Amino acid sequence: MPTYTAMKNILWGITLLACPFLSQAQIENSNLSTQQTVGRINSISYYQYDETTAYLRPDWAPGKVFFLDGTHVISPLNYNALNERVELLNEKGEKWTPNKTIIGFILGGTELGKGSYFQNGYRSAQFYEVLYHGKQGDLLRQIVAKTRAKREFNEANTTVYFDLYENYFLSDTNGQLTPVKRTKKFWSTLTPASNKVLTDTQNKLDSWEKVMDLLEAVGY
Repeated sequence: MPTYTAMKNILWGITLLACPFLSQAQIENSNLSTQQTVGRINSISYYQYDETTAYLRPDWAPGKVFFLDGTHVISPLNYNALNERVELLNEKGEKWTPNKTIIGFILGGTELGKGSYFQNGYRSAQFYEVLYHGKQGDLLRQIVAKTRAKREFNEANTTVYFDLYENYFLSDTNGQLTPVKRTKKFWSTLTPASNKVLTDTQNKLDSWEKVMDLLEAVGY
């Protein structure tokens, strides 16, 4: 089984090229490149919350799935945050899940920066949205759905809703994850320059965008 580092190098070396084919059969070999993306990956979220479904998008927009063997497929897809499963649509509109090992996927687009990029291989089979890919590690967001049953007044039937929960992590180069929050105590000691940068830029870390500003400023 390839190590986390090997999986990460395979994936980040892929040149993301758009493809017009949306068929289950159209699985292509990826064009490997020595160039790697460093910096912000997802500045905005391409998933949309709807409490009536565990899927992260209301539509099944074309996305891209990357496999461990170096191939990829472009197809309408969605992510089920309840069972943490990537699901695709075939030409008949039927849902299917590839029987190959998935190492990452782009939701809501087929290129980095034009969709939410999710990757696994950190500490489990779970997928994490990569917000920032750095030389020393990644800033990650985990999105998990949990069910909530609700019975309306004077109604016999119970309706099941889905609540989304977000958890944030910072990974190191070995894929180990540290849970993080937007606290100055943690981020000011991330690097020797962090505290000075926060002070000079008056960065209050009041959003995850501001956290990424810090990561870029210190060259994390």
